[in-house]
Amino acid sequence: MPNIKLEQIKSTYFLFGSAKDKSSMGLQAIRDSFNGQLHYHAIDGYGSYFYTLPFYADKAETDQCMLILLGKFHDGEKIITAQDAIHLGWVARKEVKIDKILGDGVIILSDKHEPHCVIYRNLLSASVMYYLRNDEDFIASDNLRLASLFQADWELSEVGLLQHFLSRYTYGRETYFKGVSRLMVGEMLTWSRSDFNVNLVRDFKKPFNPEHQKAVSKETSSWYFEQLKHTVGIYLNGREKCSAMLLSGGVDSSLVHAAINSYLQNAAQFPSFSFVIDSPGFAYEVEYAKEAARALNSKHTFIELTPEEYIQGIIESIEILAEPTDDVRSCFHVLCDQLSKHYPEIKYLFHGGYADGFNGGLRASRILQGDKYRSWPIPLLKFIGAALSPISQSKSFGARTAAEVLTSTRDPSSKTNYLNSINIYTDWDFIEKCFPPDLIHDELDSKRNIETEYLNSGYLVEKVTTLGTLIPGIRQRAMERSLGYFSKMEFVFPYGDEQMIEASGSFTPLERYDWNHRTKPILKIALESQTLDLDLDKPKGWSGYGMTELFSSMKAGELSPYVQEIERPGFISKSDFDKKLNQPDWVTWNLLTFDLLKKYVLDAQ
Repeated sequence: MPNIKLEQIKSTYFLFGSAKDKSSMGLQAIRDSFNGQLHYHAIDGYGSYFYTLPFYADKAETDQCMLILLGKFHDGEKIITAQDAIHLGWVARKEVKIDKILGDGVIILSDKHEPHCVIYRNLLSASVMYYLRNDEDFIASDNLRLASLFQADWELSEVGLLQHFLSRYTYGRETYFKGVSRLMVGEMLTWSRSDFNVNLVRDFKKPFNPEHQKAVSKETSSWYFEQLKHTVGIYLNGREKCSAMLLSGGVDSSLVHAAINSYLQNAAQFPSFSFVIDSPGFAYEVEYAKEAARALNSKHTFIELTPEEYIQGIIESIEILAEPTDDVRSCFHVLCDQLSKHYPEIKYLFHGGYADGFNGGLRASRILQGDKYRSWPIPLLKFIGAALSPISQSKSFGARTAAEVLTSTRDPSSKTNYLNSINIYTDWDFIEKCFPPDLIHDELDSKRNIETEYLNSGYLVEKVTTLGTLIPGIRQRAMERSLGYFSKMEFVFPYGDEQMIEASGSFTPLERYDWNHRTKPILKIALESQTLDLDLDKPKGWSGYGMTELFSSMKAGELSPYVQEIERPGFISKSDFDKKLNQPDWVTWNLLTFDLLKKYVLDAQ
C-alpha cells in the first residue's frame, strides 16, 4: 500500500513544460490532474508553457522572457534573486550568461513569444533536472516521478538497469526510464520545436589549472578557511535563525561548523543534528558527534530512528524520488520529516558533503602512491616492497600499494581499474550472467569518459576523486536535497560551491590529498587553527549500517520479510535468485530496492 500520495509529489516539486494548443488528450489529462497547481503562460500563436512554483523556486519576468531559479545563486558576495539576475544581465531573451553565476541550483529561462527555453544546471549543483521530448512538446522536472508521468508508455532503460545492479542507482545522464534523461552538472540545455541541444559549458579545467597552485602550509590552510567562512556567510546571511548544521563529527562537517561559528563570531550556540539508528555501525559516529559538539560549543540533538522508521524511510524515499537510494541516504527523509515536526523553525541544513571529492580521504591517499611512483617499473616496486618488509612496514606498504595501483591502470576495461570500480556494489559473476558483455564494456567506457569531459587530469588521484564526485557524490547530494524538499527543508553544501572548488583546486594535487602522511591535510590544518580540542587523525568508523548489519537484516532481521517477497526479474535464473535471497549481499540489496521501485512506483503509475 503506497505511503506517499502522488498528489503530495505534484504539490512539492518543480515541473515545466511546453504544449501545443491541440495537445493529446493524455497530456491534457495529466495537466488537469494537478488540480489547479499549474501556472500557464501563453506563447504567441504556439500554445503555452505550464509550470509549478514550489517553495524553493523564485520567478521574475520581463516583456521578453520568464526566469525561474531553483536553489540558491550568488555573485560571490550575496544571494541573487531572479529579479536581481535580470537586472544584472545574467539572462537575455534566449541566453543565459554563465560567467558570473555562482551557487547551487538550476536556471530555467523561457521565451514569451516563441516555444524556446534554456535550462542551465551549474557546476556541482545538488539541484537536479530531468527532461524528455514528446512529439513537439518538452517536459522538465526536478523529480523523476513527475517527469515519467508524461510518457505514454514507459519502458525501463537497459543501461539504467545495468547501472542499478552495478551501483545501487542510476547516474550520469541515465535514468530508469527510456526517453527520460538527467541534465549533468555544468550542462546547458536549449530547446525549441525545431532544435534541441545539450552542451557542457562549465567544467573543472579552470578551477584546477596547475598554474599558480599553492603548497600546503598553515598559512595556505588558513587562507582556505577564510574562503570557506566567506562562502558559508553568503548562504547563512539573513538565515541564521532558521539554519542548523548536520554534524557527523568528522573533519568535513566540523570545519563547516567552525566556519559558521567564526562568521557568527560565536554569538550563540549554533544548533546541530545527526541521525542515529540502533546499530553498532553508528557507535563511532555518535562519539564523534558528541566530541565535535563539545569542541564547537554546538547545541547538538540526535534524531533516533527505529528500524521500522528506517524501513519506512527506504520505501517512502523510493516513492518520492522514483529512484532507489543507497542504504544510508533513505535516513535523510526520516531525519527531515522529524525535524519538520519537532523543529519547524529549521529550514536550512548545512552539510559537509563534497569535501572528499576535492580534498581526499584514505582511498585517495592510497591511489596517490601510484602517482608518486608512476615512472617506476612495476616489477621494481614489487621487489622493493618485498625487500623492505622486514625493515620498514610503512615504506614496504607504499611500494606495494604503488605497484598495485599502477597495475590496475594498465587495462582500461579491467574491473580493478580504479576508474571502473568507483561506486560499484555488486557481484561481477552475477552481472556477467545477466547482462551482455558489450553493454558492460560500453558502460565502463562511458563511465571513464565522464571524467575526461570534465577534467582529464594527468594525476590518477585527481581523475578518481573527480569521477567519484561526478557519480556517487552528485547523486547522493541530489537525493538528500530532493528528500529535504519533501519536508520543506533545504540542504546547503558549501564545499560544492564553485568558490570552494576553486579554492581546493589551487593546491598542488600531490599535497592536497596527503601531506606529511595526513589525509585531508588542508581541512585538518584549517580546523586545528581554530584551537579546537579534537583528535583529527583518529580513524572514523562507518557512518551508518555496516555491511554486516545490512546483510543480516536482509537475511533474518527487519528487512527479511521484504526480501522474501521480491519478485524474480526475468533476466535472473531461479538458482541465482534463490542464492541471493538466502545469502544476502549487495546484489540482494539491489534486487530489494528494484522490487520496491516496481511495486511502489512503476505499478502505481
